Amino acid sequence: MTDRELLELVLKKVTTIETEVSSMKTEMTTLTSDMAVLKEDVTILKEDVNVLKEDVNVLKEDVTTLKSDMSSVKSELTSVKSEQKSMKQAIVETNERTIKLEEKISTIAKQVAYLTEKEHNIEDISKKVEAHDADIKLIKRVLISQ
Repeated sequence: MTDRELLELVLKKVTTIETEVSSMKTEMTTLTSDMAVLKEDVTILKEDVNVLKEDVNVLKEDVTTLKSDMSSVKSELTSVKSEQKSMKQAIVETNERTIKLEEKISTIAKQVAYLTEKEHNIEDISKKVEAHDADIKLIKRVLISQ
């Protein structure tokens, strides 16, 4: 191989290397740009994760509040059910007392009717006794006057 050919070969190799270096520089610039974009994306993702963590914490607080509220509601519901049972029992007892009172009223009404009838009988007997007394007095006068 001649010097010239050798020089051309070296020149060709250097040109190829320069082209490759230029291509690598372009790729490095692209990679650097991509890395910057990636860093921005990672920063945004970190911010999003922090926002999500805050949202989760708020949701946890809300869930805790809801649990507390539900516990209060359950307690109140239990209290209302207890009051309802007491009221039902009171109504049943009132109904039972009402029935007993109605029975007593019915018994008293029967007794009053019976006693009223007896009173009328006594009045009739008293009138008859008075009439008999008058008749007896009249008979005595008639007998005495004879």
